[in-house]
Amino acid sequence: EYQYKTIRLCSTDFGVPMRRPRLFLLATRGGSIKTPDLSEYIDKRANLMDYLKKYGDSRCIVKDEVLERYHNVLNIVDLEDGEAVLICFTRGYYGCKKVSGSLVRGSDGVVRYVSPDDIARLLGFPENFSFPETVSYEWRWKLLGNSVDLRAIRYLLASLNYC
Repeated sequence: EYQYKTIRLCSTDFGVPMRRPRLFLLATRGGSIKTPDLSEYIDKRANLMDYLKKYGDSRCIVKDEVLERYHNVLNIVDLEDGEAVLICFTRGYYGCKKVSGSLVRGSDGVVRYVSPDDIARLLGFPENFSFPETVSYEWRWKLLGNSVDLRAIRYLLASLNYC
């Protein structure tokens, strides 16, 4: 007989300024499911800018014609806002302009895509994580799109208690 539990987690539960709600189903046979202390998994960074190390990358600048054409459906987050929170990124982030993830506007007024390295950082990938140089920026965005926050995975694994 299986023991199971559903758990709703979002990156914001871990102190990350990004909404990425997910529903997980844990099931075990021969073990138990516990509820670890969520505070042990909280990211200590203060705000969005602490994650955006590649903010100035010119490959991420959104073209004016894209801004003009899609301005009504773009989620543009102002980096000057200390309460700024991004919406989750999808596989189509760079290609699809409608509801595929947030864009950021800096103090210089320039609107940019969030770089793949910064998205990986937001998802809890280790600081030394990097893609091979042969993987294009577009493919990096695709590979990270719809990914799961690694803090959530650590939390879920800690929930499973085997005898």
